Amino acid sequence: MRTARAYADLVVLGIGGVAVLVAAWWLGLRHPASARLDDDIRLAFGAHIDAAALPNRMLGWVSSGPVLLLVFAAAAAALLQRHLRLAMAVPAFAGVSMWAAGYLREEKFERAPGTPVVPLTLPSTHTTVALVMAVALVVGLPRIARPVGSLVGGFFAGAIGIGVLARQWQRPSDVLAAAGLVMIVAALALTAGARYSAFPKARAAGFDRAVGHPALAVVGAGLAAWRWWAAGLEPLQGSRAHTLFFGSIVVVALAVGLAIGLCAVVADRHILPGSTWWPTRSPRRAGTKEGS
Repeated sequence: MRTARAYADLVVLGIGGVAVLVAAWWLGLRHPASARLDDDIRLAFGAHIDAAALPNRMLGWVSSGPVLLLVFAAAAAALLQRHLRLAMAVPAFAGVSMWAAGYLREEKFERAPGTPVVPLTLPSTHTTVALVMAVALVVGLPRIARPVGSLVGGFFAGAIGIGVLARQWQRPSDVLAAAGLVMIVAALALTAGARYSAFPKARAAGFDRAVGHPALAVVGAGLAAWRWWAAGLEPLQGSRAHTLFFGSIVVVALAVGLAIGLCAVVADRHILPGSTWWPTRSPRRAGTKEGS
């Protein structure tokens, strides 16, 4: 019973991801009215953005090189903390997330009749990759550094999630679908990579961290939105365009930040000293060898 209660948050993380992914799919691809609104939001982002600004440069970081570097650095950090299963789960999480995004977009999802005839970009590849990097960071970091990882990861993923809207490459539903997909795969990876211990050597995430991690990640995404604004991002003229513009930024920042923050909370509760697996010699064998 105690183990079942401990893993309930993993189930909640996975179910939450499914709910977000299904909602984004339905609103963006199946329901004509919301699909048209989704495309109107994309068109509401109209501005001359500073090409040398930090958020624009960060869009170029979403490529295979930085992803591999950060994911394997996170796996190495987990290995140094003697979390062998987690070190193997982090690269698997990254690979499955990116494969699933392409598979759903190219093989499974399609637009319903009556929806705008536009390229299908759900889930967003850029946002999926950014969230993979952010979640790998917060999962691989030691517990003491995880709040910093939540803030930095929220800033990076928020910059990319808002950036694909700013560039009019994708739509809010694409970004939300990426957040839901990453939450689902993260729940599976943390289930495989962490191990509950009845007597951990560190206190699991309390109320302060359960609120703090998501709050810091949302603040990071909000800072990313502010950096885009400073780089020249503005809506088109008109009250409707302003409403769609600011409303979508708030929704994207919340979705991206909460996805990262919830993964950080689950990591705090399950990746604890005393709840890891590492091959060691038994004391009896060690004593026998010394006495022989």
